[in-house]
Amino acid sequence: MNWERTHIDLGTIKEKSSVNIDYNYIGSKVIAEIIPSCPGCTIASYNSKTKQIEAAYNPGKLPRHLAGTFYHVTIQKTILVKYEDGTEDILSFSGKIIK
Repeated sequence: MNWERTHIDLGTIKEKSSVNIDYNYIGSKVIAEIIPSCPGCTIASYNSKTKQIEAAYNPGKLPRHLAGTFYHVTIQKTILVKYEDGTEDILSFSGKIIK
């Protein structure tokens, strides 16, 4: 196992807010690339000093077609981690966005 945990539940998030997410790396492989599934709302980078992927998720405003219909929108996002040896891990986070 390369990570202390591979999924993080963010709970309830207000629209237009920002949430910081940290994944602790406990592996020994060299990380080559980090790719968020939604680069428009998720920024992620690897800090080699702390051995963490530091991510920030900003859901923005609920889409108009969803905001009037639902009290909340459930999200599930991933971060793909590619290693120099060609292997990969998928980290994920989820939560509910409210208005």
